[in-house]
Amino acid sequence: MATVAADVLGTAVVAHDWAMSGLRSYPAIQAALEDMEWGHRLVGWSILAALARAQLVENRSVVLDGVARAAQGEQCGAVAREAGAAFLVITTPVLRSSAPSLPDRGRQRLIPDWYELRWEEVEHAIAGWEHAEGDLNLDAAQPWSDNEVALRRLLADR
Repeated sequence: MATVAADVLGTAVVAHDWAMSGLRSYPAIQAALEDMEWGHRLVGWSILAALARAQLVENRSVVLDGVARAAQGEQCGAVAREAGAAFLVITTPVLRSSAPSLPDRGRQRLIPDWYELRWEEVEHAIAGWEHAEGDLNLDAAQPWSDNEVALRRLLADR
């Protein structure tokens, strides 16, 4: 869905896992991130916020992609407000009620120096997830085309 939003807005996607993959080949940085509570999450979203700020000061739209919780949403919203930019939150959760019926789709992100998600990891994340409301909430269990139409409609109305 981030790619769809970027296509509509004519901008690039800045993704958490892609940003963090650039740090994987530095063992000392990886050790420091592991020693921090939520190190990968905090550092990754700090990088995304900085990259978003760089685009917004040039009056460019930016689409951020990652597993954001309330704190990351607030952080990114603050960056947008500082720049006087509009800020939308689009969530694409796999809802607990839908998860059992979803197959492991074998999605490959092909991010260099990064791992591919296994279905077990997705299930673990779902079990501890607290769904946050956004400007548009899409159920990842629904057909891709339905979610794409809803997202395009929201962005066209803005």
